[in-house]
Amino acid sequence: MTHEKLASVGARAVLVAALAAALSACASGRRCGSPCPPPCPPPCASPCAAPVSAPQGQVLMVPTVKPQIVVVDGTGVAAPGTGFVTMSVESREPTDPLERLMAGNARFVAERPLHADARTGRRAQLATSQAPFAIVLGCADSRVGPELVFDQGLGDLFVVRVAGNVVDPSILGSIEYAAEHLHSTLLVVLGHERCGAVSAALDGGEAPGNIKSLVDAIQPAVASSAAEPGDKLDNAVRANVRLQEQNVRARSAILDHLIADGKLRVVGARYDLDTGEVEILK
Repeated sequence: MTHEKLASVGARAVLVAALAAALSACASGRRCGSPCPPPCPPPCASPCAAPVSAPQGQVLMVPTVKPQIVVVDGTGVAAPGTGFVTMSVESREPTDPLERLMAGNARFVAERPLHADARTGRRAQLATSQAPFAIVLGCADSRVGPELVFDQGLGDLFVVRVAGNVVDPSILGSIEYAAEHLHSTLLVVLGHERCGAVSAALDGGEAPGNIKSLVDAIQPAVASSAAEPGDKLDNAVRANVRLQEQNVRARSAILDHLIADGKLRVVGARYDLDTGEVEILK
């Protein structure tokens, strides 16, 4: 994603935050003054009816006889409730799958998610079929839920999770299913800051039970990053993402074919536990 697009996403997140704060002020009983905005329910000293320009869309504040609040979901479709002035936001998700994920992450970081779409209508729509636009191979760590991190709704992502975001035959089979049969066009291998599985591989020694299989799968990344300057754990996390990206293609003829034909894009990324930001790894 270009710096310009990231700036646009950030500006939209700030706009949504400001509008939400204004509606919150209305909910607490305060009323509009002059000039407008903020948007508040009647009675107002000066009704809010002027359009306010915004990056990548426009916000319209329309006074109504029976005021209502409008919550904008991830598709830009308004879901009406009751109690406040109508507000519609004209905004579309990016068409590029990676840009769509990063726009969602910007909302997550700004603490202004558009909420996961799990309404009855959406569940009914997905009851007989699914078409996730992206696959995420992520760590099983409880702090790194891809649907939350990327602010996506029900049916949007095909998520495969395992400690250390490592590749094995069952993981590859799941990814192959999503890419070949569900036609997902993007695979994100998502590592994260201070990964426990990578830390265990870095510590060395004999891991107990089946944890050994995870550590063994990560060891090549530890070895390849050992001479790099800086934080050894973070270097190994990044190297492990790159390693698993390579393994996806090297160990699956189906995925290798889809990548070669331009039907599947594989991207490595790192989630920052402190900031909530996702960094695309080069």
